[in-house]
Amino acid sequence: SEAFIGIDVSKSFLDLAVRPNGTLLRFANDQSGIRTCVRFARKCAPAVIVIESTGGAESALVASLASASLPVAVVNPRQVRDFAKAWNDPRRG
Repeated sequence: SEAFIGIDVSKSFLDLAVRPNGTLLRFANDQSGIRTCVRFARKCAPAVIVIESTGGAESALVASLASASLPVAVVNPRQVRDFAKAWNDPRRG
Protein backbone atom coordinates (compact mmCIF):
# COMPACT_ATOMS: atom_id res chain seq x y z
CA SER A 1 0.00 0.00 0.00
CA GLU A 2 1.05 3.60 -0.52
CA ALA A 3 3.15 5.27 2.15
CA PHE A 4 2.57 8.82 3.36
CA ILE A 5 5.15 10.62 5.48
CA GLY A 6 4.65 13.56 7.79
CA ILE A 7 7.63 15.33 9.33
CA ASP A 8 7.32 17.68 12.30
CA VAL A 9 10.27 20.07 12.21
CA SER A 10 11.76 21.87 15.19
CA LYS A 11 15.08 23.64 15.55
CA SER A 12 16.69 20.51 17.00
CA PHE A 13 14.71 17.54 15.68
CA LEU A 14 12.84 16.01 12.75
CA ASP A 15 10.02 13.78 13.97
CA LEU A 16 8.90 11.52 11.15
CA ALA A 17 5.70 9.45 10.98
CA VAL A 18 4.82 6.97 8.24
CA ARG A 19 1.25 5.99 7.42
CA PRO A 20 -0.27 3.46 7.22
CA ASN A 21 2.40 1.36 8.98
CA GLY A 22 2.80 3.68 11.99
CA THR A 23 6.59 3.97 12.00
CA LEU A 24 7.79 6.87 14.19
CA LEU A 25 11.40 8.06 14.04
CA ARG A 26 13.38 11.06 15.31
CA PHE A 27 16.42 12.52 13.54
CA ALA A 28 18.62 15.45 14.51
CA ASN A 29 17.87 18.58 12.48
CA ASP A 30 21.46 18.85 11.27
CA GLN A 31 23.34 17.81 8.14
CA SER A 32 23.87 14.22 9.28
CA GLY A 33 20.30 13.78 10.57
CA ILE A 34 18.84 15.22 7.38
CA ARG A 35 20.94 12.83 5.27
CA THR A 36 19.72 9.86 7.34
CA CYS A 37 16.11 11.08 7.17
CA VAL A 38 16.26 11.43 3.38
CA ARG A 39 17.78 7.95 3.04
CA PHE A 40 14.97 6.49 5.14
CA ALA A 41 12.27 8.41 3.23
CA ARG A 42 13.65 7.20 -0.10
CA LYS A 43 13.31 3.55 1.04
CA CYS A 44 9.62 4.16 1.83
CA ALA A 45 8.91 5.43 -1.71
CA PRO A 46 6.18 7.74 -0.33
CA ALA A 47 3.30 9.16 -2.34
CA VAL A 48 3.96 12.46 -0.55
CA ILE A 49 5.98 13.89 2.34
CA VAL A 50 4.16 16.65 4.21
CA ILE A 51 6.06 19.23 6.27
CA GLU A 52 4.66 22.23 8.12
CA SER A 53 6.24 25.56 7.29
CA THR A 54 8.18 26.58 10.41
CA GLY A 55 9.70 29.88 9.37
CA GLY A 56 12.93 28.42 8.02
CA ALA A 57 13.85 25.46 10.25
CA GLU A 58 12.54 23.18 7.49
CA SER A 59 14.54 24.73 4.62
CA ALA A 60 17.55 22.41 4.56
CA LEU A 61 15.34 19.33 4.87
CA VAL A 62 13.00 20.44 2.08
CA ALA A 63 15.94 21.19 -0.20
CA SER A 64 17.48 17.78 0.49
CA LEU A 65 14.20 15.92 -0.10
CA ALA A 66 13.63 17.83 -3.36
CA SER A 67 17.22 17.12 -4.48
CA ALA A 68 16.52 13.42 -3.89
CA SER A 69 13.46 13.75 -6.21
CA LEU A 70 11.07 12.92 -3.36
CA PRO A 71 7.53 14.37 -3.47
CA VAL A 72 7.55 17.02 -0.74
CA ALA A 73 4.75 19.46 0.17
CA VAL A 74 5.30 22.35 2.59
CA VAL A 75 2.00 23.33 4.19
CA ASN A 76 0.78 26.27 6.24
CA PRO A 77 0.56 25.29 9.96
CA ARG A 78 -2.80 27.05 10.38
CA GLN A 79 -4.32 24.98 7.59
CA VAL A 80 -3.00 21.82 9.23
CA ARG A 81 -4.58 22.77 12.57
CA ASP A 82 -7.88 23.63 10.87
CA PHE A 83 -7.83 20.30 9.02
CA ALA A 84 -7.09 18.38 12.24
CA LYS A 85 -9.93 20.16 14.04
CA ALA A 86 -12.35 19.37 11.20
CA TRP A 87 -11.17 15.76 11.00
CA ASN A 88 -11.73 15.26 14.73
CA ASP A 89 -15.12 17.00 14.76
CA PRO A 90 -17.73 14.46 15.97
CA ARG A 91 -20.27 15.95 13.53
CA ARG A 92 -18.08 14.80 10.62
CA GLY A 93 -19.84 11.42 10.58
